[in-house]
Amino acid sequence: DGVVTGNAGCNRYRAAYTVDGSRINIKAPMSTRMACANHEVTAQETNFLNALTKATTYRIDGDKLELRDDGNALQAGFWAQK
Repeated sequence: DGVVTGNAGCNRYRAAYTVDGSRINIKAPMSTRMACANHEVTAQETNFLNALTKATTYRIDGDKLELRDDGNALQAGFWAQK
């Protein structure tokens, strides 16, 4: 449906995305503004949400989704729940 949603650690997020072949463009996510338990979780959330917007390609291999940038650096990886 062109929308990715999830939990970044202590906040939920939502972002629009488009796909063209193996190319992906994820827009800047919107997230809730709950205070995280500590600054490490806040930093982790910020890094994760930034990584989503850096992804330019995606690959699905079995139950794994990889998001990579133009330099082929892994930005985020996800596994399907079983």
